[in-house]
Amino acid sequence: MADVVTQSLTKRFGKTVAVDRLSIACEDGEFFILLGPSGAGKTTTLNLIAGLIEPTSGRLFIGGRDAATLEPGDRDVAMAFEAYALYPHFSVYDNLAFPLRSPRTAGRYTSEALDERVRTIAGMLEIDLLLDRMPTQLSGGQKQRVALGRALVREPAVFLLDEPIAHLDAKLRNRMHAELRRIQKQLGTTTIYATPDYAEAMAMADRLAVVHEGAAVQVGPPLEVYFNPVNEFVASFMGDPPMNFFDCDVVSRNDRPAIQLAGRLLTLSGPVGQALDRLPGERVRLGVRPADLAIVRSDEPPGAPVLSSEVLVVEPSERMLVVTLSADGVEFRLKTSVGDGARPGDQVQVRFDSTKLYVFDPETGLALGEVAPEAVEVGDGIGTR
Repeated sequence: MADVVTQSLTKRFGKTVAVDRLSIACEDGEFFILLGPSGAGKTTTLNLIAGLIEPTSGRLFIGGRDAATLEPGDRDVAMAFEAYALYPHFSVYDNLAFPLRSPRTAGRYTSEALDERVRTIAGMLEIDLLLDRMPTQLSGGQKQRVALGRALVREPAVFLLDEPIAHLDAKLRNRMHAELRRIQKQLGTTTIYATPDYAEAMAMADRLAVVHEGAAVQVGPPLEVYFNPVNEFVASFMGDPPMNFFDCDVVSRNDRPAIQLAGRLLTLSGPVGQALDRLPGERVRLGVRPADLAIVRSDEPPGAPVLSSEVLVVEPSERMLVVTLSADGVEFRLKTSVGDGARPGDQVQVRFDSTKLYVFDPETGLALGEVAPEAVEVGDGIGTR
């Protein structure tokens, strides 16, 4: 097995910076995920680790060895591409068996051991009935499973997986999350997995790196990154629907910092309140996830922070509704149960969970602090936004 460490790794294609001083450390045996939108530099990073392209600058270590001294074939990595890259003149069986028949593995597997390994991986990926088919006879999802199997059939020091299950149907994709985790833990193989899907990353990663414009914005365990985003980009990317953001003025109420939102004042204490106390008269970005907002029922007692809003759109999402609302011209979303019965045009009161608010600097996008559970005081607004 092997750890993978990058130090200020950079790759430029002309004037385009694909990977920008990327520094990450994937531990031996870890399931590490590169999470980011398309164009963030995830695939380029995997290609750099595999040795398919050379870095412009920076250093890369695999298993403690400087990768600059290693040819791609000597790095002991196996990579599954999003684009399949199957051998068109080989059957599924021969595509899977190819890595075990290469000159580098000559003599390592008997024909019986090779056959058992291929059929075991094929069965796990549900392609055991396709072994005699040619790639032209496969669907896109089947091709991707074969490409994934060709990487898994080897026993390398490092797996590099570039969105390997993106084209599978939803049911099989969800099952593969658990299967890939099980296989990886069973083999103990260091795995670096690239995906734009935050839910996939949350389900599978030991740790993840949120990548934006070629740089690692935040690295840590999934729950830590989700609940403590370092900036607005991470906060917006870790969620579906994404976090709502409101531009708010910082004011003082009874000698305590508060933010003014759509004609209402929200007084905050704790670390966020302390941060706001240093920003009198300035503006901040208030962040709140759709799941941390709720429509107040008419029979509920008052007392929580509420915002008068109009329902614009209602979208079913599994057993929930995603509701788009407007308050004083500001649009935002919340997730609620189907039984709430919200309809377009309804006037509703929306309750904020005051323990789950985030505040960001509008200039830098950096998080200013965390809101303490006691930050629940709300009053009427004074003036306009």
